Amino acid sequence: MLTVQNTIAIKFGNYFEGSAEGPLAIGALLLIAVLVVAILHLAYSHAWRFDGAMPLEPFVREKFTRERTAARKFAAEYFQRFPKERYQTEVESWRHLQSQNIEFTMKRLREPVESGG
Repeated sequence: MLTVQNTIAIKFGNYFEGSAEGPLAIGALLLIAVLVVAILHLAYSHAWRFDGAMPLEPFVREKFTRERTAARKFAAEYFQRFPKERYQTEVESWRHLQSQNIEFTMKRLREPVESGG
């Protein structure tokens, strides 16, 4: 007659009989389970998160799109507002669009450089 104990003994006989394979297999499964839990803990713990404030980059970048002549005028005004000597202002990049427009990125320091004497 087949009972619950006999079914368990048939399916899990090696583990419960104390053979050499049983404890090693259980130990390996436990080790894998512990490693998985440790990896998940690290992945979702605060140790991997950056909770502090992001440091401010010293440069500000602004992207503009203007018609060609308006872009030149705007860049000239930008250099007047933020002089190159004090703000290290520059046209970081630019490109022609399919229309007559130019897309350009202006780069400058957040704070002016104080002249030292």
